[in-house]
Amino acid sequence: MAGNSTAVAERTTAKTGTTNRAHLRKKPFYPSWVAKFIMAITGWIFSLFLLVHMIGNLKMFRGTYTITQYDLAKGYSPDQIGQQAQAMNDYAHWLRTLLAGLFGYEGVLWVFRIVLLVCIILHFASGILLAVRGKQAHGNSARKVSTARGVFAKFMIVSGLILACFIVFHILDLTTGDTGAEFQHGDAYNNMIASFDRPAVAAFYAITMLLLLFHIEHGIATTANDFGATGKRLRAVFSMIGGILSGVIVLGNLAIVICVATGVIQPVDLAVPNQAYDGTAHAAMAALSVIG
Repeated sequence: MAGNSTAVAERTTAKTGTTNRAHLRKKPFYPSWVAKFIMAITGWIFSLFLLVHMIGNLKMFRGTYTITQYDLAKGYSPDQIGQQAQAMNDYAHWLRTLLAGLFGYEGVLWVFRIVLLVCIILHFASGILLAVRGKQAHGNSARKVSTARGVFAKFMIVSGLILACFIVFHILDLTTGDTGAEFQHGDAYNNMIASFDRPAVAAFYAITMLLLLFHIEHGIATTANDFGATGKRLRAVFSMIGGILSGVIVLGNLAIVICVATGVIQPVDLAVPNQAYDGTAHAAMAALSVIG
Protein backbone atom coordinates (compact mmCIF):
# COMPACT_ATOMS: atom_id res chain seq x y z
CA MET A 1 0.00 0.00 0.00
CA ALA A 2 2.85 2.38 0.81
CA GLY A 3 4.43 1.70 -2.57
CA ASN A 4 1.16 2.41 -4.38
CA SER A 5 0.73 5.72 -2.48
CA THR A 6 4.25 6.79 -3.41
CA ALA A 7 3.66 5.90 -7.04
CA VAL A 8 0.41 7.90 -7.09
CA ALA A 9 2.19 10.90 -5.53
CA GLU A 10 4.98 10.67 -8.12
CA ARG A 11 2.49 10.48 -11.01
CA THR A 12 0.58 13.48 -9.61
CA THR A 13 3.81 15.43 -9.39
CA ALA A 14 4.75 14.52 -12.93
CA LYS A 15 1.37 15.64 -14.29
CA THR A 16 0.89 18.83 -12.30
CA GLY A 17 4.47 19.85 -11.61
CA THR A 18 3.69 20.17 -7.88
CA THR A 19 4.70 18.13 -4.88
CA ASN A 20 2.21 16.29 -2.73
CA ARG A 21 3.25 18.07 0.48
CA ALA A 22 0.61 16.35 2.61
CA HIS A 23 2.15 13.01 1.68
CA LEU A 24 5.77 14.10 2.21
CA ARG A 25 5.29 16.10 5.43
CA LYS A 26 6.42 14.30 8.56
CA LYS A 27 4.00 13.79 11.40
CA PRO A 28 4.66 16.57 13.98
CA PHE A 29 5.88 15.60 17.43
CA TYR A 30 3.40 18.07 18.95
CA PRO A 31 0.17 17.86 16.88
CA SER A 32 -1.92 20.99 16.53
CA TRP A 33 -4.99 19.33 18.03
CA VAL A 34 -2.97 18.57 21.18
CA ALA A 35 -1.79 22.20 21.34
CA LYS A 36 -5.38 23.44 21.00
CA PHE A 37 -6.62 21.04 23.68
CA ILE A 38 -3.83 22.07 26.07
CA MET A 39 -4.61 25.73 25.45
CA ALA A 40 -8.28 25.08 26.21
CA ILE A 41 -7.62 23.17 29.45
CA THR A 42 -4.98 25.58 30.78
CA GLY A 43 -7.12 28.56 29.78
CA TRP A 44 -10.04 27.23 31.79
CA ILE A 45 -7.81 26.49 34.79
CA PHE A 46 -6.38 30.00 34.78
CA SER A 47 -9.80 31.61 34.26
CA LEU A 48 -11.27 29.74 37.24
CA PHE A 49 -8.25 30.69 39.33
CA LEU A 50 -8.78 34.35 38.43
CA LEU A 51 -12.42 34.07 39.49
CA VAL A 52 -11.52 32.60 42.90
CA HIS A 53 -8.69 35.13 43.28
CA MET A 54 -11.07 37.99 42.55
CA ILE A 55 -13.63 36.71 45.06
CA GLY A 56 -10.92 36.57 47.72
CA ASN A 57 -9.82 40.11 46.89
CA LEU A 58 -13.36 41.39 47.42
CA LYS A 59 -12.60 41.14 51.14
CA MET A 60 -11.01 44.55 50.59
CA PHE A 61 -14.55 45.92 50.94
CA ARG A 62 -15.04 44.40 54.39
CA GLY A 63 -14.70 46.77 57.31
CA THR A 64 -12.23 46.40 60.14
CA TYR A 65 -12.97 44.58 63.38
CA THR A 66 -11.47 44.51 66.87
CA ILE A 67 -9.40 41.45 67.67
CA THR A 68 -10.71 39.37 70.58
CA GLN A 69 -9.55 36.12 72.14
CA TYR A 70 -11.78 34.26 69.70
CA ASP A 71 -9.72 35.61 66.78
CA LEU A 72 -6.45 34.08 68.00
CA ALA A 73 -7.01 31.06 65.73
CA LYS A 74 -6.57 33.42 62.74
CA GLY A 75 -2.91 33.88 63.67
CA TYR A 76 -3.12 36.82 66.06
CA SER A 77 -1.23 36.69 69.36
CA PRO A 78 -2.70 37.61 72.77
CA ASP A 79 -0.84 40.93 72.84
CA GLN A 80 -2.75 41.97 69.68
CA ILE A 81 -6.17 41.68 71.35
CA GLY A 82 -7.95 45.02 71.12
CA GLN A 83 -6.17 46.09 67.90
CA GLN A 84 -7.88 46.49 64.54
CA ALA A 85 -7.80 43.71 61.94
CA GLN A 86 -9.22 43.22 58.45
CA ALA A 87 -10.60 40.21 56.56
CA MET A 88 -8.20 40.62 53.61
CA ASN A 89 -5.21 40.02 55.85
CA ASP A 90 -6.96 37.06 57.48
CA TYR A 91 -7.58 35.57 54.03
CA ALA A 92 -3.95 36.06 52.97
CA HIS A 93 -2.72 34.44 56.20
CA TRP A 94 -5.13 31.53 55.73
CA LEU A 95 -3.69 30.88 52.27
CA ARG A 96 -0.13 30.84 53.62
CA THR A 97 -0.96 28.48 56.51
CA LEU A 98 -3.37 26.17 54.66
CA LEU A 99 -2.44 22.58 55.62
CA ALA A 100 0.78 23.95 57.09
CA GLY A 101 1.09 20.93 59.37
CA LEU A 102 1.48 18.72 56.31
CA PHE A 103 3.12 20.98 53.71
CA GLY A 104 4.70 23.68 55.86
CA TYR A 105 4.24 27.44 55.78
CA GLU A 106 3.13 28.54 52.27
CA GLY A 107 3.46 24.91 51.09
CA VAL A 108 0.01 24.67 49.51
CA LEU A 109 0.40 28.19 48.12
CA TRP A 110 3.59 27.10 46.34
CA VAL A 111 1.77 24.08 44.91
CA PHE A 112 -0.81 26.46 43.45
CA ARG A 113 1.94 28.71 42.09
CA ILE A 114 3.80 25.84 40.41
CA VAL A 115 0.63 24.47 38.82
CA LEU A 116 -0.30 27.92 37.50
CA LEU A 117 3.25 28.50 36.21
CA VAL A 118 3.16 25.19 34.31
CA CYS A 119 -0.25 26.09 32.88
CA ILE A 120 0.99 29.51 31.74
CA ILE A 121 4.09 28.02 30.07
CA LEU A 122 2.07 25.32 28.28
CA HIS A 123 -0.60 27.84 27.27
CA PHE A 124 1.90 30.32 25.91
CA ALA A 125 4.04 27.70 24.13
CA SER A 126 0.98 26.15 22.49
CA GLY A 127 -0.28 29.56 21.38
CA ILE A 128 3.05 30.47 19.78
CA LEU A 129 3.21 27.08 18.04
CA LEU A 130 -0.29 27.43 16.58
CA ALA A 131 0.42 31.00 15.48
CA VAL A 132 3.61 29.93 13.67
CA ARG A 133 1.85 27.01 11.97
CA GLY A 134 -1.02 29.28 10.97
CA LYS A 135 1.45 31.73 9.45
CA GLN A 136 3.13 28.90 7.53
CA ALA A 137 -0.20 27.60 6.26
CA HIS A 138 -1.42 30.99 5.00
CA GLY A 139 1.93 32.27 3.79
CA ASN A 140 2.76 35.97 3.76
CA SER A 141 -0.64 37.06 2.47
CA ALA A 142 -2.61 39.05 5.05
CA ARG A 143 -5.83 37.45 6.25
CA LYS A 144 -8.97 39.57 5.88
CA VAL A 145 -10.70 40.30 9.18
CA SER A 146 -14.36 41.26 8.92
CA THR A 147 -15.76 40.60 12.43
CA ALA A 148 -14.99 41.71 15.97
CA ARG A 149 -14.16 38.11 16.91
CA GLY A 150 -11.70 38.01 14.06
CA VAL A 151 -9.98 41.12 15.44
CA PHE A 152 -9.77 39.53 18.91
CA ALA A 153 -8.31 36.36 17.40
CA LYS A 154 -5.68 38.32 15.49
CA PHE A 155 -4.43 40.07 18.65
CA MET A 156 -4.60 37.13 21.09
CA ILE A 157 -0.81 36.68 21.02
CA VAL A 158 -0.22 40.40 21.64
CA SER A 159 -2.71 40.54 24.50
CA GLY A 160 -1.21 37.34 25.91
CA LEU A 161 2.27 38.92 25.96
CA ILE A 162 0.93 42.01 27.74
CA LEU A 163 -0.87 39.83 30.29
CA ALA A 164 2.34 37.86 30.87
CA CYS A 165 4.16 41.12 31.63
CA PHE A 166 1.31 42.07 33.96
CA ILE A 167 1.67 38.78 35.88
CA VAL A 168 5.37 39.42 36.43
CA PHE A 169 4.69 42.97 37.62
CA HIS A 170 1.81 41.80 39.83
CA ILE A 171 4.08 39.30 41.61
CA LEU A 172 6.83 41.88 42.11
CA ASP A 173 4.26 44.43 43.25
CA LEU A 174 2.04 42.56 45.73
CA THR A 175 3.93 39.37 46.55
CA THR A 176 7.56 40.42 46.96
CA GLY A 177 7.08 44.20 47.28
CA ASP A 178 9.82 45.14 44.82
CA THR A 179 8.13 47.91 42.81
CA GLY A 180 8.78 50.83 45.13
CA ALA A 181 5.42 51.05 46.92
CA GLU A 182 5.21 50.85 50.72
CA PHE A 183 5.09 47.15 51.57
CA GLN A 184 4.69 45.12 54.76
CA HIS A 185 4.71 41.35 54.64
CA GLY A 186 1.31 39.99 55.72
CA ASP A 187 -0.55 43.29 55.36
CA ALA A 188 -2.23 42.51 52.03
CA TYR A 189 -4.92 45.16 52.62
CA ASN A 190 -2.60 48.16 52.96
CA ASN A 191 -0.14 46.79 50.40
CA MET A 192 -2.87 46.81 47.76
CA ILE A 193 -3.89 50.34 48.68
CA ALA A 194 -0.27 51.55 48.51
CA SER A 195 0.04 50.03 45.06
CA PHE A 196 -3.16 51.41 43.55
CA ASP A 197 -2.56 54.85 45.08
CA ARG A 198 -0.02 55.33 42.26
CA PRO A 199 -1.97 56.67 39.24
CA ALA A 200 0.30 55.01 36.66
CA VAL A 201 -0.06 51.61 38.34
CA ALA A 202 -3.84 51.99 38.69
CA ALA A 203 -4.09 52.88 34.98
CA PHE A 204 -1.89 49.92 34.02
CA TYR A 205 -4.08 47.56 36.04
CA ALA A 206 -7.26 49.00 34.53
CA ILE A 207 -6.00 48.69 30.94
CA THR A 208 -4.77 45.16 31.59
CA MET A 209 -8.17 44.19 33.00
CA LEU A 210 -9.85 45.34 29.78
CA LEU A 211 -7.41 43.22 27.75
CA LEU A 212 -8.13 40.33 30.08
CA LEU A 213 -11.86 40.77 29.41
CA PHE A 214 -11.43 40.22 25.66
CA HIS A 215 -8.76 37.54 26.07
CA ILE A 216 -10.84 35.33 28.38
CA GLU A 217 -14.11 35.87 26.51
CA HIS A 218 -12.60 34.98 23.14
CA GLY A 219 -10.50 32.16 24.57
CA ILE A 220 -13.42 30.41 26.29
CA ALA A 221 -15.66 30.90 23.27
CA THR A 222 -13.12 29.19 20.99
CA THR A 223 -12.70 26.24 23.38
CA ALA A 224 -16.03 25.02 22.03
CA ASN A 225 -14.18 24.05 18.85
CA ASP A 226 -11.25 22.61 20.80
CA PHE A 227 -13.59 20.35 22.78
CA GLY A 228 -15.30 19.20 19.60
CA ALA A 229 -18.55 21.16 19.94
CA THR A 230 -20.10 21.59 16.50
CA GLY A 231 -23.64 22.73 17.29
CA LYS A 232 -24.47 26.41 16.92
CA ARG A 233 -26.35 26.49 20.24
CA LEU A 234 -23.50 24.84 22.15
CA ARG A 235 -21.04 27.33 20.73
CA ALA A 236 -23.37 30.13 21.79
CA VAL A 237 -23.40 28.68 25.32
CA PHE A 238 -19.59 28.70 25.46
CA SER A 239 -19.56 32.28 24.22
CA MET A 240 -22.09 33.32 26.86
CA ILE A 241 -20.10 31.60 29.62
CA GLY A 242 -16.95 33.34 28.43
CA GLY A 243 -18.66 36.72 28.45
CA ILE A 244 -20.16 36.26 31.93
CA LEU A 245 -17.00 34.80 33.49
CA SER A 246 -14.68 37.43 32.02
CA GLY A 247 -17.11 40.23 32.90
CA VAL A 248 -17.42 39.16 36.55
CA ILE A 249 -13.64 38.80 36.95
CA VAL A 250 -12.86 42.15 35.37
CA LEU A 251 -15.65 44.11 37.08
CA GLY A 252 -14.67 42.74 40.50
CA ASN A 253 -11.01 43.63 40.04
CA LEU A 254 -11.74 47.04 38.50
CA ALA A 255 -14.04 47.89 41.41
CA ILE A 256 -11.11 47.49 43.82
CA VAL A 257 -8.75 49.57 41.67
CA ILE A 258 -11.31 52.36 41.22
CA CYS A 259 -12.34 52.47 44.90
CA VAL A 260 -8.71 52.66 46.04
CA ALA A 261 -7.78 55.27 43.43
CA THR A 262 -10.78 57.45 44.36
CA GLY A 263 -10.30 57.11 48.12
CA VAL A 264 -13.40 55.02 48.83
CA ILE A 265 -11.11 52.37 50.35
CA GLN A 266 -8.73 54.02 52.80
CA PRO A 267 -5.56 52.73 54.48
CA VAL A 268 -5.95 51.63 58.11
CA ASP A 269 -3.42 50.85 60.84
CA LEU A 270 -3.88 47.09 61.15
CA ALA A 271 -2.47 44.25 63.17
CA VAL A 272 -0.83 41.58 61.00
CA PRO A 273 -1.27 37.84 61.72
CA ASN A 274 1.86 36.23 63.13
CA GLN A 275 3.06 33.38 60.91
CA ALA A 276 4.85 31.71 63.84
CA TYR A 277 1.87 31.79 66.22
CA ASP A 278 -0.89 29.20 66.32
CA GLY A 279 -3.69 30.46 68.51
CA THR A 280 -6.12 27.62 67.81
CA ALA A 281 -5.84 26.19 71.32
CA HIS A 282 -6.31 29.61 72.93
CA ALA A 283 -9.39 30.32 70.79
CA ALA A 284 -10.83 26.90 71.63
CA MET A 285 -10.32 27.48 75.36
CA ALA A 286 -12.04 30.85 75.05
CA ALA A 287 -15.02 29.25 73.32
CA LEU A 288 -15.23 26.50 75.97
CA SER A 289 -15.18 29.07 78.75
CA VAL A 290 -18.23 30.77 77.22
CA ILE A 291 -20.07 27.45 76.84
CA GLY A 292 -19.20 26.51 80.40
